[in-house]
Amino acid sequence: MKTLVRILIVAAVLLLIGAMAAFYTIYNSDSLQQDVLEEKTFNEPIDEMEITVENSRIEFLPSNDDTARIVVVGNDDNFALKTDVSGGRLVIEVEDTNWFFLFDFNQSYSLQVYVPANGLASLSADSDDGRIQANDIGATELSFQADNGRISLEAVESEMVDVETDNGRIELTNMAADMTLHSSNGRIIFTDVSGELQAKTNNGRIELNAETLDFPVDLETDNGRIEIYTQNEPENARIEAHVDNGSTDVFGRDSRDVSFGSGDVLIRLDSDNGSIFVE
Repeated sequence: MKTLVRILIVAAVLLLIGAMAAFYTIYNSDSLQQDVLEEKTFNEPIDEMEITVENSRIEFLPSNDDTARIVVVGNDDNFALKTDVSGGRLVIEVEDTNWFFLFDFNQSYSLQVYVPANGLASLSADSDDGRIQANDIGATELSFQADNGRISLEAVESEMVDVETDNGRIELTNMAADMTLHSSNGRIIFTDVSGELQAKTNNGRIELNAETLDFPVDLETDNGRIEIYTQNEPENARIEAHVDNGSTDVFGRDSRDVSFGSGDVLIRLDSDNGSIFVE
């Protein structure tokens, strides 16, 4: 009897793991060739966008002109698309209408948003379950939030970026802006960025790749390493590294407070459990 119970428990655990893996793959992997399910073009001037989706990937792409366009692609039409334009503000909502989406791993759809070539004053997106990706677009203020899903931005022109995910990696590449990032569970990666950076993750590594550290940086992780890779030592910065459990290596020095030049630019690094490495 005990053996049978153990077998049933193991089988249930394996089934749960398989279901979670399939669910993650659907909402975070790259889309295959999919059908166009619905499409809308907005000819009126759009300065602001607000997008909310339940169970869908969001992909932001540059428009060829100054018009905004949205396309829903996939192989499942169990969704309701709602849009509203008022005073230059476009509101988009995609609701999942299939109550059994958790058990239907063949369904999939994603929202493609084509941002006007002249850019936006503000852009916000909120996804319950699904990846958010943006490439080669412009928005003065940008705010992305996901409960479960990776968030990645590349070559996005912005002045202020605010990104948050409960479960998922955050990646920012080739950008210059003031950035505030938070991930409860997931790695944070900066590549070829500049601006005032603030990033915190409860569980995950933080990695920064930059030409040099000539801008303010504040990185904090509860559980994970902090790694910074540069081509040149900073000329006018002060690096404060704090570790509760782990080692520090700042350009070959084991000191937790290292200054370069007058030390006017503050680089603050804090890890409760994990080493800090800067080179």
